[in-house]
Amino acid sequence: MRIGIISDIHGNYEALLASFDALEREGCEEYICLGDIVGYGPSPHECISFVRENNIRCILGNHDSYVIDGSDNWPIKGYARDAILWTRKNITEEDLEWLSSLPSKIERHGAAFLHASLDDELDKTWPYILDVNAAQRHFFFQKNMVCFFGHVHIPLLFLQEGNGEVDLELLRSCNLDPEEGEKFLINVGSIGQPRDSDRRSSAVVYDLDNHDVKLLRTEYDFEKTQSLILEAGLPAILSERLSAGR
Repeated sequence: MRIGIISDIHGNYEALLASFDALEREGCEEYICLGDIVGYGPSPHECISFVRENNIRCILGNHDSYVIDGSDNWPIKGYARDAILWTRKNITEEDLEWLSSLPSKIERHGAAFLHASLDDELDKTWPYILDVNAAQRHFFFQKNMVCFFGHVHIPLLFLQEGNGEVDLELLRSCNLDPEEGEKFLINVGSIGQPRDSDRRSSAVVYDLDNHDVKLLRTEYDFEKTQSLILEAGLPAILSERLSAGR
């Protein structure tokens, strides 16, 4: 059985459609989204409708949380704040209710799925796991052999060895063949706003039978998304960065 794992759609409907088609061609039978369905992009309602209509299991991300919490006191940049406020005005009450119902974590098929980090489940400061020190804190709470996360928009693979040491590398297609005591923490990249200097949408196919992980990069009509961002009056930087994958 193959699971399609996506994250950080960020209101980019064109990227979502392209990646979902690619995942279907890979034979995925189940789909999980690791949060941030909305924020930044011009099509939040369309993205919410798509994941609901296609029975994609979803987790609450920080941008989803900001949209539903009713305040504007967030530790984020001004253009991100502007996009959150715009998103609130461009989704329905039903969309808000659905976002409010999302869990912070899913445990399924022997794996864990979350948005940011397991050491953040209580205070929700949404830390970024970008180095071995941050990963080490997370691994203290990780009980499953493998955990998939989003939030940082860069495909990464962390390995905790049996002696507790943590290694980091950029994620590539691989087989998870753990020795005793080893654990894996995998970032699947971003559907709608990649930040690894590759503008293509990013997703992962996880084969439950043999523990193969396939990184799937997909071209999409980013220029259409850019035009929609500008037409919506969203900050221009949100359009510009799609060209460079940053």
